Amino acid sequence: MRGELKQVIAQDGTQCVLKAVDGWADPEVAQLLMETRAPGLPRCYGISDEMVLAGEALPEKPHYLFEYVEGVILRSIPEDLLSSHNLEQLFFQILDVLAWIRIVSRKDFAHLDISPENIIVTEDRQAVLIDFQASRFLGSESNARDASRVITAGYAAPEVYFGTMRPETDLYSLAMTILAVLSGQMASGLDRSTMRHNLKRLDRSFAERLRHCLSEDPNDRRQAVTDTLYGQSLEVSLSRYERSDLANELVREVENLEDSCPYVFSECPFLKVAEIMFEARE
Repeated sequence: MRGELKQVIAQDGTQCVLKAVDGWADPEVAQLLMETRAPGLPRCYGISDEMVLAGEALPEKPHYLFEYVEGVILRSIPEDLLSSHNLEQLFFQILDVLAWIRIVSRKDFAHLDISPENIIVTEDRQAVLIDFQASRFLGSESNARDASRVITAGYAAPEVYFGTMRPETDLYSLAMTILAVLSGQMASGLDRSTMRHNLKRLDRSFAERLRHCLSEDPNDRRQAVTDTLYGQSLEVSLSRYERSDLANELVREVENLEDSCPYVFSECPFLKVAEIMFEARE
């Protein structure tokens, strides 16, 4: 996870990364990461003053201990792996992560700092979204007032500059991330001509998704994901979803997942999420 971090070893031998507690925009997000297991999410093991570190002095201030994710940041992925197919799979994997958080938390959510530096690709090509310090659950006035501070040049959606955050804000950042990686440039250095050129390098359907994601109107961005789990989650009433018995069953199952989360199709937890979504829409 990028930013100011320190890698440490817990007493049980687990590699961890420290993240200062007071650096989080929304502590509820960190709490969710402590309670939830899912593919594409880093584990949060707890707070430093509750953990024993092997041969390490505890930091003066409380820190969250996060899983050290083995892999390569998306920015450093070899060019021969940047095919349209691979990038599209990564796009869908990150959407699944965003859907998972929204559904399990039963709240509107925005990561707000999606970039090539905040996605790690593991050896088995699973995209892991990291660095949730700027993330927050949406809806309160306090969240909206400080939205304009959450800006990574080139990746932030236009509405963020005006103090507004929505779930669709992440779609813009994700599309810019794909184009920045494909071009080998920082998003802030991409002009319209370069973006058009790189969109032409992608399969037509995927390029069209990204064009919708880059719309200045957040409502238009939804058109890019209507056929995905994330898109379905945006259409479902969270209040109706809260009353689903299957939702509570899902949360219990996630908490009981083994260390190695199986991604076998028949056992994939996202299938259960999909069942919940369709039930909620009936």
